[in-house]
Amino acid sequence: MMKKIISTIMSVAMLICALSPMATNSITAKAAETATGTTYYVSTLNGSDRNSGTDEDQPFYSLQKINDITLQPGDKVLLQAGSVFTNGYLHIKGSGSEEAPIQIGKYGTGNDPVIAANGQGVWYQNYKKSLDSSSHRYKGYVSSSILLYDVEYIEISDIEITNDDVFSGVNYSELTKMNRTGVAAVAKDNGTLDHIYLNNLYIHDVDGNVYDKHMNNGGIYFTVFKPDNDTVTGVAKYNDVKIENCHVENVSRWGIAVGYTSYYDKFSATAIPDSVSETYGSTNVVIRNNFVSEVGGDAITTMYCHRPLIEYNVSDGAAKEINTTIYSATGSGRVAAAIWPWKCKDAVFQYNEAYDTYTNQDGQAWDADSGDGTIYQYNYSHNNGGGCVMFCVGQAYQSVFRYNISQNDLGGTLNLPSHPLAKIYNNVFYIGEGTPFIRNGMTGGTATVENNIIYNAGAKKTEDWIKNCKMTYSNNIYYNYNNTPVDAAAITADPKFVNPGSGPTQPLTGGLVHSGSSFSGYKLLAGSPALGAGKVQADNGGRDFFGNTLGTTVNIGAYEGAGLSEAPEMTKIQSFVSRLYTEVLGRDAEEEGMQYYDGLLTSGKLTGADTAKGFFFSDEFRNRNLSNEAYTEVLYRTLMGRDSDTDGMEYWLNYLDNGVTREFVFRGFVESMEYTEICSDAGIVRGDYALPGYVNQKPELTMFVNRLYAKALGRTPEEGGLEYYAREISEDRVTPVQAAQNFIFSQEFKDKKLDDSQYVKVLYQTFMGREYDEAGLNYHVDRMEKGVSREDILLGFAYSPEFEDIMSEFGLE
Repeated sequence: MMKKIISTIMSVAMLICALSPMATNSITAKAAETATGTTYYVSTLNGSDRNSGTDEDQPFYSLQKINDITLQPGDKVLLQAGSVFTNGYLHIKGSGSEEAPIQIGKYGTGNDPVIAANGQGVWYQNYKKSLDSSSHRYKGYVSSSILLYDVEYIEISDIEITNDDVFSGVNYSELTKMNRTGVAAVAKDNGTLDHIYLNNLYIHDVDGNVYDKHMNNGGIYFTVFKPDNDTVTGVAKYNDVKIENCHVENVSRWGIAVGYTSYYDKFSATAIPDSVSETYGSTNVVIRNNFVSEVGGDAITTMYCHRPLIEYNVSDGAAKEINTTIYSATGSGRVAAAIWPWKCKDAVFQYNEAYDTYTNQDGQAWDADSGDGTIYQYNYSHNNGGGCVMFCVGQAYQSVFRYNISQNDLGGTLNLPSHPLAKIYNNVFYIGEGTPFIRNGMTGGTATVENNIIYNAGAKKTEDWIKNCKMTYSNNIYYNYNNTPVDAAAITADPKFVNPGSGPTQPLTGGLVHSGSSFSGYKLLAGSPALGAGKVQADNGGRDFFGNTLGTTVNIGAYEGAGLSEAPEMTKIQSFVSRLYTEVLGRDAEEEGMQYYDGLLTSGKLTGADTAKGFFFSDEFRNRNLSNEAYTEVLYRTLMGRDSDTDGMEYWLNYLDNGVTREFVFRGFVESMEYTEICSDAGIVRGDYALPGYVNQKPELTMFVNRLYAKALGRTPEEGGLEYYAREISEDRVTPVQAAQNFIFSQEFKDKKLDDSQYVKVLYQTFMGREYDEAGLNYHVDRMEKGVSREDILLGFAYSPEFEDIMSEFGLE
């Protein structure tokens, strides 16, 4: 037996010497010290607060170690994938710089690290002045999982965040309940805070106080407090805020809010001067590509911002706690809507979707509230309890609502309680049975309503025009009504939609916005009375809901293209090609492209597999930078013609998140029975997709090698290294055990200069897939202190039953 072990050691040593540079020299050690800062590592999997924290193999254990450090420009704080920081929180001290922002994210592969504050991370919030309503609390204790207090040039990504409450001892709806936040940001005594970026955060189960609207309370909340002396520090505000690709769900009260300010009294005028909003409001605020679902109050709100941009966001089920059961301690303030501004100047809301906002005293999808120059354009809403849009109170000045589609919103499509000078034009309002066009009691405002299609989808005609309403109507279509309001150019004929009422009824999986084809039912057929019957609008935005450029002739409704032919419907091949354009590329097909692919597929000169490959691996698709989940969802919708199912999504993500290529997953869909049937039904030759490289031949082997990189080296593999080991193991030139040993004997691993204890901890992770136990750790360290070599210690792990079980899980021997 001893001879066998010696022989094995010799063969491993010879193999290491013979390995290509790809396997050794290219595995370069990561330096903790970067050109501009320090990288700190934190892990609940193998960390210790006695470690240096500046090497992947010496990570801190607790977030408190980071809280004790004043970070410097260029510093990074990386949390290990799979870590769960129970009762932990990050309260950042120190700022980055324009050249070297501080970055907070993850390292390693697997699930995003979780910060679960559970009511810890308590700090005292104080605006230093009462707010614009005596009912709004302005000071008190707050628990925040992440707090950015007077810091700037911060970028946070790829973290899961919770701040749950078990409700022991305090009723959920108690007025005095402590506020909680996922991410809280505060500007106070540092003037303008620049460059705060939040990206790809999953924030959920943040149990804040449902009553407190302007404390740091909810998923993400930015606030501005009164400085101690702003003549010295400057006006407190934000500039360059980006909140992108975040999923916020089951939080209270707010989903995402930026940024209530103690300078609120500067915004008292109806017409807000640029000099005021630029000086005292937050600037360059972008909220994009976020999914906010089942929040207690409002989904997304910008407050006191100068020209914020809010686009491609989805709200689903906002205001779920704004009811008499949960919001029960007081009757005042029982109002919330989905996506809206408060006292902003020239806010733009576009390409957003809102579904199923719960009914309350507000409950709309959109709300132009007390701001100047708010624009809503190219948005879609469905089944919102309080209606489509509200123009709220006398300071909702010069609001514009154009080229939007509302389908089956409830309660009353328009809410017009009191506002001056709103313009509502070129929208589609598809209104269900019994729902009024204007909500009862919401009729005090003035507005012009032009070029809209108001479509009563009920079974019978109704009379729905409030005679004393301060509205001016012109060039609208009123379909299925007994009468019309005063409108010299009124049309009552069928607008001849392609397929009215066919818009989406729920968000896409993952909260992506729908492609334009999902709304094609609201395009116009040839012969529609809406074609060319609209009134030209100044400063009209330049495009319609579907992206068509506006010309000198205007249609009524949200579609400005030519009338579509009722005759031939798309062939199944054309429908297949159209789906590739809309789902994969996110745009409508151009006629030339449709004809090209239609001809080649019909003739059999191009297979379905090759056609799909051309779309999925095009630069245009790659530039969409979709996550693995979003990529898989597109595969489902394109190649199977349906949304994903939970089990299927988990199956494919297990591959993608563990090193297997997208090409492999693509082939799985191409060779599926569902795709085969779609091709057969359309008369398309399905074809096959030959996968290049060894990494695509045995996915379990690829996942095994990916695991070695993660466990032994603490990083993701380079493409060449992954292919190298997949090839060597497949060709039986290296065994899985030898491959694992190679990683431990590599120069990159040696450059980590681990002490004996750290070395053994890595062996536990790599060869046993678990944390060390103290007895085992001490045993192996003691042996090395007595002269046993690291190679001998490694062999014990490499030939252990535990590693055999791990190899077996990947189908290896």
